[in-house]
Amino acid sequence: MEKARNVDIRQFYREDLGVHSEELLDKLEAVSQAVTLQKGEILNKKGERQTMLPFLIEGMMRCVTLDSEGKEKTLGFTMNRGDVVLSNMDLTGCHISTDQALVPSTLILLPIDYVLQNMKDEPEVIRVYQEQIVKWGMIYQSRAVSLSQGDATERFEWFCKEYPGMVDMVNNRYIASFLGITPVTLSRLRHGVATKVGREKRTDEE
Repeated sequence: MEKARNVDIRQFYREDLGVHSEELLDKLEAVSQAVTLQKGEILNKKGERQTMLPFLIEGMMRCVTLDSEGKEKTLGFTMNRGDVVLSNMDLTGCHISTDQALVPSTLILLPIDYVLQNMKDEPEVIRVYQEQIVKWGMIYQSRAVSLSQGDATERFEWFCKEYPGMVDMVNNRYIASFLGITPVTLSRLRHGVATKVGREKRTDEE
């Protein structure tokens, strides 16, 4: 992990998170840092204490843990600018999974201690915190519901809508693990979707 270049931290808090107080922007800019991770690099490890609230600026992150058999289990992906890369809603707790960069990724890290210490005195800090936690919770809940319903085809179609383009950028093994299917099943589903799209395209041309 190295310091990121050409990242306007102040602009991010103002335009992406809606912070308008110039005094607060000064403080956030002073305590935050922008970092770049290379493909495969780890941001946080399971079991470590959470010290930073990471916001994705660009790139793609994977949330992963180990199942009871010691095999990797992908729990989720983050690819949208401004989304928080979080595994535990309890900011005073430890990471319950590991966060890994799937491609070169840039993030802004806001110290959790700063957030917790300034909640009482800075209403905008409370707002940003609450908005991000609620947003993360809604994504987590929606994902859990979608993955618990439907067959493999329906889950794959949901994945393609939820994470557009990711199927062509991420290792099949990660996606299969996330969807709870085998890589062989995923390959079959991808082939089926490609064939369906091809038929629809030919029909439109006719």
